Amino acid sequence: MSKRSIATVVAGVAAMPTLLMLAAAPAAAAVDGQVRVSNTETVQAYLDATGKVDVARVYEQVAMQGRGTVDLQNPVEAQGLRNLDGFGGFEVKDGVMVGRFDVDGEQRLRTVSDYTKKLPLEVQAAYTLDGQTVEPGDLLGRSGR
Repeated sequence: MSKRSIATVVAGVAAMPTLLMLAAAPAAAAVDGQVRVSNTETVQAYLDATGKVDVARVYEQVAMQGRGTVDLQNPVEAQGLRNLDGFGGFEVKDGVMVGRFDVDGEQRLRTVSDYTKKLPLEVQAAYTLDGQTVEPGDLLGRSGR
């Protein structure tokens, strides 16, 4: 029986109007057998016309590959937590998703939940029309030269 911890560190990417970035997400697993566990999180933020965050969600995938039993402990955003692979839920204790999984080949857990933390970046939007700065609402129905 071997025990190991898996931690993933991921990078960020920004796009407008939807902001996508990957966040660091440590997952710990006690493994009986030979199972590789990896965890990826993606934070998706929808912005309003001014660049202010309107809605933010975190999408998460835990991938387990190999053969054996995994006792998984994975920190999650519990608010709005939903299972993307089925109708069943997950057991969450003190902000940590816990579960015991028998893996024979590949198994994935995919979730989405509300992202409640402050994002590590800010976006500012500026609009101009014919060289003049305008508010986003002032662009409606207008055309430039």
